[in-house]
Amino acid sequence: MAIVIEALAEKAISSLLEAVTSLLREKVDLILNAKDELKKLQRKLERLEVSLKDVDHKPFFSSERDRYLEGELKDVFYDAQDIIEKYQTEIKISKWEKDSLTSWNKVRKPWITLCSCFKEHVHDSYKFSIETKKINERLDAIKKDREMVDLLKTTPSRRFEDPVHGEHDNSRETTHHMGAQPPTGREDDKRETVKRLLSDESAHSSMTKKGSVSIISIVGKGGIGKTTLAKMVFSEIEQHFGERRWWVCVSERPNREDLLQKILKEVHKKSKEDINSSLSLGELCTQLRNELSKEKFLLVLDDVWELNWWEEEVGGTLMAGAMGSKILITSRKKDVSVGMGGEEYSHASASQRTRHMSLLRVNNVEETMHNVTATTHKLRTLLSKSIPSAYLTYFKWLRILSLMEYRMEELPNSIGDLALLKYLDLSNSNVRRLPSSIGRLCNLQTLDLRHSCIEELPKEMGELCNLRYLGLKPTFCLKFIAEGLGKLTNLQTLHRFLVCDDKGDTNGCDIRELKDLNKLKGGLSIEGLGGSRKAIDDVGNAQLLKEKHGITSLEFSFGIIGGDDEQSGVMEALEPPLGLECLKISYYKGQMPAWHLKAEYYTMLQTLVLERCFLWEKIISIASLKVLHVTECPELCEIAGMSALESLGVNECGSLEQLTHDMPALKWLMVKCCSSLKTISNMHALLSLEVSWCGSLEQLPHDMPALKSLKVERCDSLKALVNMHALESLEAKDCRSLKELPHHMPALESLNVSYCGRLEQLPHHMPALKSLKVEQCHMLKTVANTPALESLKVSWCDKLEQLPHHMPALKSLKVEGCNWEGWPAGRSEETTLTSMPRLREANFMNCPKMQIEGLIDELPGLQILIVSECPSARLGWKLLQQLPNLIHLQLDPKSAVLVPSPLPSQVSTFLPSLKSLDLNGNRNVDKVEWGRVPEWVWNLSQLEKLGLRHFSEDFSLGGHWQCLPKLRELSLWRLPNLKSLVDVNNVTMHQNEDDSVAKASPMDANEQIACLSKLEKLEIFLCPSLRLPQELRDHLGERLSIRGRRG
Repeated sequence: MAIVIEALAEKAISSLLEAVTSLLREKVDLILNAKDELKKLQRKLERLEVSLKDVDHKPFFSSERDRYLEGELKDVFYDAQDIIEKYQTEIKISKWEKDSLTSWNKVRKPWITLCSCFKEHVHDSYKFSIETKKINERLDAIKKDREMVDLLKTTPSRRFEDPVHGEHDNSRETTHHMGAQPPTGREDDKRETVKRLLSDESAHSSMTKKGSVSIISIVGKGGIGKTTLAKMVFSEIEQHFGERRWWVCVSERPNREDLLQKILKEVHKKSKEDINSSLSLGELCTQLRNELSKEKFLLVLDDVWELNWWEEEVGGTLMAGAMGSKILITSRKKDVSVGMGGEEYSHASASQRTRHMSLLRVNNVEETMHNVTATTHKLRTLLSKSIPSAYLTYFKWLRILSLMEYRMEELPNSIGDLALLKYLDLSNSNVRRLPSSIGRLCNLQTLDLRHSCIEELPKEMGELCNLRYLGLKPTFCLKFIAEGLGKLTNLQTLHRFLVCDDKGDTNGCDIRELKDLNKLKGGLSIEGLGGSRKAIDDVGNAQLLKEKHGITSLEFSFGIIGGDDEQSGVMEALEPPLGLECLKISYYKGQMPAWHLKAEYYTMLQTLVLERCFLWEKIISIASLKVLHVTECPELCEIAGMSALESLGVNECGSLEQLTHDMPALKWLMVKCCSSLKTISNMHALLSLEVSWCGSLEQLPHDMPALKSLKVERCDSLKALVNMHALESLEAKDCRSLKELPHHMPALESLNVSYCGRLEQLPHHMPALKSLKVEQCHMLKTVANTPALESLKVSWCDKLEQLPHHMPALKSLKVEGCNWEGWPAGRSEETTLTSMPRLREANFMNCPKMQIEGLIDELPGLQILIVSECPSARLGWKLLQQLPNLIHLQLDPKSAVLVPSPLPSQVSTFLPSLKSLDLNGNRNVDKVEWGRVPEWVWNLSQLEKLGLRHFSEDFSLGGHWQCLPKLRELSLWRLPNLKSLVDVNNVTMHQNEDDSVAKASPMDANEQIACLSKLEKLEIFLCPSLRLPQELRDHLGERLSIRGRRG
């Protein structure tokens, strides 16, 4: 397979050349002895760069020798880059020492390991020269290789390459043979991979929907030994798969037919059967599918680069093999593993050339790290969730260190030895404090602490002069930042800036440190402005933010410390930059700042949030503003008109009396707890309006032609709502004076009215209404016909006399706590439930006068029926016989008259579809109606769920469980005298198909326990007399729930 020098390597050459050129410009003693060697290196890199640009294609490495040279060349580039960057860092340190010797004396000694003081570089200059000379010699050795010379002078012939069907030269071919010298140090990886391949759990976890074959992927960078590991595994599991082990090297863009031919050839190599080269793709798939389905197999697909060939026929064919078959793939790309639906095995082994490593899925990190340090010290990238501190010193060339989800609370001091580190990820970690040695990371550009447990940042943070990104969002535990952030003049992203009082001998972060951070971009939250004397005393007349034009979002959070004048002075100093898009101010006790009235600050402002700005009186017109939220601003009395405003939220603004200014674009308005609000003007574009706890509001706007959603709650002065022809959803709650709803709402689909005690009637014309819910409306007497209604719920309406007669679309009906007597019998066919042919759920509870006996002729679609505490209902077997599709039934003895009990053979005929049954016994102990569970229950052999509640007599449920073979859930509530679920020497009733009388057969305790052990859920609540066998408890485990007294 043709392998191209990666873009990363090409970029490394360019970057290295730039670094060498930059070093040659330095006029420092350190490079004097190395200057000649540096110039040689510069010339070599220039020639190589030109060669790469001149060829029609980048150099191809196709043979084993070429791939070796590729690795050598990359190795030299990386080593050279390490050396150059090391000495660049020394020069930086030397210059900083020269500029601020006193400051650097404090941290001078820790740099001795890598970055000695400038004056101590006498012998380092010679060392630099020697190291550079070695790099040049290694490049010369590569150049002398004849194949390398040919490589850089010749160009491979072009061949058209279609991603699926095109030609491709596949000269890199691998086999499963190990060679004469077996690899060492790979036993752990081999053992882990074999374990995954042979594990049933692995097979199930990675099984795709297309078949019973599972996939394991070995993923990692080129050159780390993925193919070698696959060869070791291939050899190791010979006994398990025998001759049905096949090795196929996949080309970079394989032709589907060619690849299937190659696999078939491998499958038939023992039989030496010839493969017809003219077979079509479909014929190849059929033939291969037949072979793969015979017995389990192992197929190794080595060096997979992309997945165009896998889709559709090929993938479906390979995944249709026999149960227990495995496919092992090796790839440089994680997307390949994900795309094939396999379980990724992150390659944690290292070779001498390994530069990047992930230990995210390694179980024993310390053991792995021990093996890695014995192999290579050249890591540039390390990803891990933990790392023993002793090993950090081995990796002084690290540029990227990700300890995301790191479980330790502190980083080791040895982190400071990684002087070349540019990226440190501690996001989602438990780290609470950073060591003082963090300040030695002078090359660090990114420090990600997002979602971490960080509590404080040390003063040494100020020495991270190259830091560009400091991720602190959200870091809820962060309470203290030491003085020094103001030195980070390269900082571009700083989510949070905390103004802090001093902590012991450590100075807290001063608000004036913001002044020189002029490269900041994006969002910034400044907190503690009122909680620190520094925010009050140190600010003066400084303009801290005005010139920071990269900032698009600002949040100012004040606290309880500081008076009105003091906080006002701080706010004036925080004059925002032009171009601000979002501004939030909270807990502010001062006056409105002067800059608030400058229109030029709001040319791009789209979002303004004011929370607890106690003296803010007016919000001026802002032409660009789209979102405005105001909360707990008690002095606010005016909100000016705004032409672009789309969303307005006002909460707890007690002085606001009106919203009358023009807002032509407003679409969403929410007003809460504004006790003085009396008037809201017409808003023609408004789509959603929510008004709650506005006791002075007497009426809503008359003209809101676009309004689709309206919610009113606790508006005690509101008496009526006007017609709104576009309204689709209306909710009125706890409006005590509301007597009238609009009569004509043609678009309304959902109506929810609750706790409106004076409301006497609902709208008459609602042709589109689908959902109606009425609760606690004690004056309501009637509900008009609504032909489109699908869901109706009426509860606790004492004077309800009439429900709609004609609801042909109704699917769900619930009536609870009403004195409604039901539909009059004998009137017409449309006065009964039969006028609801789509009804699926009927729920009647606590309706003492409701009668339904004789009203139901046939409801073939009803699936759920609940009748409880309805003594006049008199539900009987005659009605139940008319419900052939009933799935769930809930009854109590007050509502149902189910005597005489039917013969056992009849019950399943009456309720053929029933899967869930809830029976409530009598809650009133003075009047026992169902003392024990009716015998007909045990003849419902199709039951999957059974609930029994409030049965009072002494009884046992043992001996019945074989009658309910499909039972999955059993719920037992308040059965004070239930003794047992398992009886010894009991008798079970069995029914033969042709018998009208059940026959008895013995059922021992083990059989009963076996039946109950199959339950997915057993719930027991307040059954004090019940004792469960320990064996049953053990079998059920977490599927058993016991509450109340022990069971």
